[in-house]
Amino acid sequence: MKNIISKYINGKIISNSSWGISSSIIQNILYSGFFIIIARQYEVTEFSSYIISNNIYGLMLSFSAMGLGQWFIRSLMKNDQIENNLTIAKFFKMQLILGIIFYLVNVTLSALLYRNVTIIILSAILGVNIIFDNLIYVIKHINIKNFEQKKTFAINISDAILKFSLAIVILVIKIPLIPMVFSVMFIRFISLNMFIKYGTSDNINIKKIINQEISYFEIKNIIINNYSFVIIGSISVLFWSLGGIIVSVFYTLNDVSNYEIAFKLFSMAEIIPVIVSSSIFPMLIKLDKENYSKKIQLYKNAFMMYSIYGLLSYTFMLSYSKDIIPFAFGINFGESVKMSEDMFLTMVLFPSGLLQANMLISMNHEKLDMKLNTISLTVNLILSMLGTILIGKIFVVNYSIFIAFLVFHLLQNIYLVRFNVLSINEVMKNYAVLISIVISFEYINKVVDSKLLFFYYWIGIIIAAISIIIIKQKTKLFSNNKLDNKRTEMIKY
Repeated sequence: MKNIISKYINGKIISNSSWGISSSIIQNILYSGFFIIIARQYEVTEFSSYIISNNIYGLMLSFSAMGLGQWFIRSLMKNDQIENNLTIAKFFKMQLILGIIFYLVNVTLSALLYRNVTIIILSAILGVNIIFDNLIYVIKHINIKNFEQKKTFAINISDAILKFSLAIVILVIKIPLIPMVFSVMFIRFISLNMFIKYGTSDNINIKKIINQEISYFEIKNIIINNYSFVIIGSISVLFWSLGGIIVSVFYTLNDVSNYEIAFKLFSMAEIIPVIVSSSIFPMLIKLDKENYSKKIQLYKNAFMMYSIYGLLSYTFMLSYSKDIIPFAFGINFGESVKMSEDMFLTMVLFPSGLLQANMLISMNHEKLDMKLNTISLTVNLILSMLGTILIGKIFVVNYSIFIAFLVFHLLQNIYLVRFNVLSINEVMKNYAVLISIVISFEYINKVVDSKLLFFYYWIGIIIAAISIIIIKQKTKLFSNNKLDNKRTEMIKY
């Protein structure tokens, strides 16, 4: 029975994750192509205005869903089909209402923060996507619950193709900035219709969403009863948006462009662990009651793979950012190289931190996760503002993020030890390995000037790991043989 459960779990995770990873690679290539062409085709001030308005829209978008995706999945997995149909219909209407509200907040905020008319106009246009994306948000989480992410990924690829096609047109015909942004909004509208038609198997339409009844008190009760998810989602958005906001307010437009490129690369790298987590999270909930020991094993296996991915991302960027960024974005964005290296230090902890947050929430400790997120955001805000005021260098923003996330990661470990998910010895070993690899690679990278260092280093790590495994197996085999010989002698005696 355990083998059947294990095969089912692994099959679902691998299937959904492989769809996600392969599509994210395609999406990243296409979205990066769009981003690069936009960076090259428009003036720095125009590009910076687009980035700022896009950041405001992204910030409001993340708030507008109220972080209720995990609550929505957990509710669907615990209720019967009739209850689920009603929950889905009401959640659609709720997201539509919230989308309209946050669109208005988006326009108001851009007008308050920036005197630039172009930024305000761009924010008003891009902000319409908040309404579209809120509806898409519901469909994505239905697909996650049903392990049908391939629908989501197929539509996302279509969206990326359309966006990249727009970039190709811009290369041939110079489209002014505002019409270009209108085109981006129209592409998202097409994607919404694709999600409704294909992503829900045509079971929902805009008319049904509008006609669905949901009262103010129902919305209020859902938010109040699940305030932990709302706060977690809001804090998460603020945490990752804070750097961009501080840079846009206190630093130059050139700094905004360079920081945004570094953050774009970071965002591309974080997509894979986020996608894998969307497959693992429902499994953690499912196993919480069905097979708790299997849940712990799934967590530990995932933790190891997440840590490896984080280290690979950081060491790769340390090795090749100075080649990738000038080639992709041009020599005007050379300062993004150091920013990217600093930012990717957080990637060493991000994937496993995401997993640990999902583990706590799957154990119904979302209030604890909320508190940890609050502490992390507070540390980030204090360090970023103090660093900006006292030092005035942009690197303090990236290091503030890293220190805050380290605090978050350490606190997670403390509670996972308390809940008997991890032992202190396991935690110490994990940090020892991470610190050793980061410090050793940074040192060797400074001493050895080789384009192939990344590959040599990781081949060495693989050989060392295999050697340790073989030695442990042989030691265990030798000990078992020795024990068997003693037993045999005792029986003879």
